[in-house]
Amino acid sequence: MKNNETGAKAAASTTTNKATVTESTKAVTEKTTPTVEMAKAAETAKAESKPAAETATPTVKTETIEELQKRLEIELKRLNRKKELAKHRETFMKSIESLQLYIDELKNEDEFETQSAKLTFNILSTDKYDRINFTDMFSISNTALINKFCDMLLSEMKEKVASLETEFLTA
Repeated sequence: MKNNETGAKAAASTTTNKATVTESTKAVTEKTTPTVEMAKAAETAKAESKPAAETATPTVKTETIEELQKRLEIELKRLNRKKELAKHRETFMKSIESLQLYIDELKNEDEFETQSAKLTFNILSTDKYDRINFTDMFSISNTALINKFCDMLLSEMKEKVASLETEFLTA
């Protein structure tokens, strides 16, 4: 009978030890592991500390097809204008290059009148049959005058190119 009592006491002691271990584990767990309530409180505190701009949901602006089409048409007009400006600039640049080559050639001439160029001024008129024709008024072939005219024309063309480039950048 003593064996039974000893066995019963041992079983009771083991049960008591298990209960004690479970209670102490539970206490340690509660101390080290945050509960769900504590986690919710921490999230609420974080949300309250953020500025309103960060917590607000971003609003997505939706545009209608008509608005998008209108914006695309405006951009297309702007791009076509830039294309036109670039075309004009290219035309001026080719003319500037040709004129510069001619000016360099003209500087080598020492003659009073040049044989390589002649400026002719014409008057637009109509004859008795209402046909339009040009009548020569006068012409200039003096090297110095043609050189001055070409220099002036070159500077005007460069100014126009600068104007086109500025408009291109702002358009």
